[in-house]
Amino acid sequence: MYAHLIILFSVAMSPSLFSAEQESPLTPESMPNLVAAQETQESAVVETVHKEISPFTGKITGEKVRLRLAPTLDGSILSELNKDDLIVITGEIDEFYTVKPSPSTKAYIYRAYVLDDVVEANNVNIRLEPNNHSPILSQLNQGDRVSGTLCPNNNKWIEISPPESVQFYVSKTYVTNAGDETVYQKTEDRRQKIQRKLTAIKESLQEEMKKPFSTIQIVPIINDLKAITTETQDMRDLAKEAEAMIQTAQEQYVSLSQNKSIVSQKGKSEEGEQIALVEQPNFYRFASFALEKQERSLVEQAIANGDVSTQEEFYLKECNNAEEMTGQLIPYERTSSTRPGDYMLVDIKTKVPVAYLYSSTIDLKDFIGRNITVVVSLRPNHHYALPAFFVHEARNAGAKAS
Repeated sequence: MYAHLIILFSVAMSPSLFSAEQESPLTPESMPNLVAAQETQESAVVETVHKEISPFTGKITGEKVRLRLAPTLDGSILSELNKDDLIVITGEIDEFYTVKPSPSTKAYIYRAYVLDDVVEANNVNIRLEPNNHSPILSQLNQGDRVSGTLCPNNNKWIEISPPESVQFYVSKTYVTNAGDETVYQKTEDRRQKIQRKLTAIKESLQEEMKKPFSTIQIVPIINDLKAITTETQDMRDLAKEAEAMIQTAQEQYVSLSQNKSIVSQKGKSEEGEQIALVEQPNFYRFASFALEKQERSLVEQAIANGDVSTQEEFYLKECNNAEEMTGQLIPYERTSSTRPGDYMLVDIKTKVPVAYLYSSTIDLKDFIGRNITVVVSLRPNHHYALPAFFVHEARNAGAKAS
């Protein structure tokens, strides 16, 4: 009985004997867990077979090549590299190269273990992401100094640059020597320069789109972006960013042009207030409304693409590549919002229609019933049976070109 009383007394006086782990869990940040300890042991083994070499710039030769935390196929995957990506190689271990973290790589340490930039505990983990489940890159001990900033997404963590001891691994199979270490640095300097230029162009585009439509100068912006896509073929991420900006610029420009057209048609705002009509160029005056709208869209898209800078340049370029056709002109009577022409060109001998025609520069109704020769450029036919053409010039068949 006395023995039972002693046991009960001991339990009553020491409740933490059974609940200490629940009250104060030994997190990986305060004490390395079994995984962290195992990784440390593996690193020690790896060090014995690590071979240092003169650093060089490696170029990735495959797609989705895995960058790992350990030099084994079981090592945690940090990211995937793509063809032509550059890395700095500092050594080799069996079938793997050791890779220096890129300047953009960030590491994270739990804020509670840092006071005035000094680590306050031993075996504090440095992680790849600001959470307890992220891969452990290294560890710091009491007294080690760190310099960083609060993580913007989680202020319980401090964002730092990885210590010099941190290194990653990639299979030798997918790496070729691109030159010494300076090649990487020169490429990074060029990358940052291009990135700054893209940022400046983006800001310029935003300011340009705020201007009145008639004063928007989109061609220089498109040309600058096209130049970047050409010079960044070895930096596909930047090339894609430039291409996306071109598409955005084109969509915004076309959207503004359509809004302008709507204002011109209505003559009133949605609130019913009378507003000044936006003058349309005299150029658009002879084609039906749907085809005039199509023609404007083609011109504006060409300008947005940077292919031409003005409407006049668009049609001059087309005339230089136009073709001639001969036949009898008849009206196209079918009513449709997608009809491909206002007129049809009929073969003089067989009387079979051969093409749809329309024009906004010349009044084709003056040529109805005549045998004519037309100078034309191909247009969308909206899946109708015959090809459709825009007419730049029309004259009586047999007459000399002006």
